[in-house]
Amino acid sequence: IHYFTLGLVCIVILVLGSLNLNFLFGLLNRNASLTGRLPFWSFLLDNGLKNAPIIGNGLGATWESNNFRFTSMSDIKWDLPPLVSDNGYMDIFLHLGLIGVSLLIIVVLFCLFRAVRHAIKFQSIGSFFPILSMIIIIIVNFSLSFFLELESFAWFLMVFGLFTSTPFPKKPKAMEEIQKSPA
Repeated sequence: IHYFTLGLVCIVILVLGSLNLNFLFGLLNRNASLTGRLPFWSFLLDNGLKNAPIIGNGLGATWESNNFRFTSMSDIKWDLPPLVSDNGYMDIFLHLGLIGVSLLIIVVLFCLFRAVRHAIKFQSIGSFFPILSMIIIIIVNFSLSFFLELESFAWFLMVFGLFTSTPFPKKPKAMEEIQKSPA
């Protein structure tokens, strides 16, 4: 009952927080456009959809071009050229297109599904760690390029979550027969 209550309280806090984003960001002297990132992401989405929506520009090719950096800087009216999109999903879309984003979402959802199934089965504190790590990876990837930059720790956490939530296979029947044989 206390887990259900805690989950319900968290959901209510998230809903109330999302309804009052301007007030919450105002406490930190920011605005709800995430310090200009939303117009930037709109520009990047339009650019990606116009140029190469299916397969993207190639891994790392988008941000290697100074022309693209300065074009985006002038279009979004920033003082400095951006180096990355500060959104992992957007970077994967620009680099690998809809195919890359689809594959990433499939892998992340598969890991999350396995972690939830593992936590429900064992119901211990340790079995909930893969769920927490997957939730952190999903949320942080909205504000950082967590999958494509030098952040290999996210991939490590996903692989760790997969390994810890993988059930051990039962002994093969051949092994049981070998153990039963007198030789």
